[in-house]
Amino acid sequence: METLLQDVRYGVCMLRKNHGFTAVAVVTLALGIGVNTAIFSFADALLFRPLPVKDPARVVTLFRRSIQHPQDYSSFSHPAFLDLRRSVREIFSDLLAYSSWRWGPRGAM
Repeated sequence: METLLQDVRYGVCMLRKNHGFTAVAVVTLALGIGVNTAIFSFADALLFRPLPVKDPARVVTLFRRSIQHPQDYSSFSHPAFLDLRRSVREIFSDLLAYSSWRWGPRGAM
């Protein structure tokens, strides 16, 4: 334990002597801790917490299918979503829309 205290005292003494290195080390640690906290907070809210709905097991996803190409699915346009939302009030308690990005060519997904 005494050796550890001597090492800590020596490290603090060296950091006091070299202000530039100390500033860079502190800023680097602060940025690293801040970025990790932000990423893990986002992942926790997105992946690990339950959905804020009454019965998450009954959540469904709706897609449009093309008659000419039944293997292709697409999302609804905003006007089509609003029309669908008005017309299915007796089937669904509510509808939610979201958008996702396609990375790369369409056939790659």
